[in-house]
Amino acid sequence: MITKLPKWILWGGAVLAFSAGCVNTAALMGFTNLSVSHVTGNVSLFAAAIAYLDVRSILYIGALLLSFLAGAILSGYVIGQTSLKLGRRYGSALYIEAALLMASYWLYQQHDYLGQLAAAMACGLQNAW
Repeated sequence: MITKLPKWILWGGAVLAFSAGCVNTAALMGFTNLSVSHVTGNVSLFAAAIAYLDVRSILYIGALLLSFLAGAILSGYVIGQTSLKLGRRYGSALYIEAALLMASYWLYQQHDYLGQLAAAMACGLQNAW
């Protein structure tokens, strides 16, 4: 068991947290104004949409929540272990996350809602580590 984490792990975690914050800020400032990394707020919005029978919001927010969940499931499939063992699996997950974020950026440029879903999936993938 590691009693003190190496500095590169701390720096790597800080970079990942910073990038997640940047992605979330971009999503909040985007055309849907929905968070992609803070699921609890979206669940509250989803519940409110159900209470008001706002079908459009139910569909949008529900798709966002399912995208986040799909990213978390994908992370479990790619990494596939319960304990931290650094190696290729984490690198593969980072490549998938980068591809999702690049697709998200391109879709945002097209003003496509799928960009929001790709960003949520990337955040779900990263948060499941």
